[in-house]
Amino acid sequence: ELIENGKSGKIVGVKEPLEIARAIEEFLNDKKTCANFGKQAQETAREKFSLENMIERTENVYRTIPEQV
Repeated sequence: ELIENGKSGKIVGVKEPLEIARAIEEFLNDKKTCANFGKQAQETAREKFSLENMIERTENVYRTIPEQV
C-alpha cells in the first residue's frame, strides 16, 4: 500500500535472496534514486495515513456497522 514499485521503492520477492541483494546493491550505488524513493514514500505516507484520512476511514467503518447488524 505504501510502496509503488519503481516510484517509492522496489518490490522484490521475499524468498528471492539474489533479487533482494541486487535491490540493496542498487540502493547503495545510486544514492539519488534511493533518496527520491524515500521522499516519494514519505509523501505517500502523509497522504494515505494523515490524521484526517484515518479519521475518515474509521468513521466509514462505523457507518457500515448498522448495515451489517
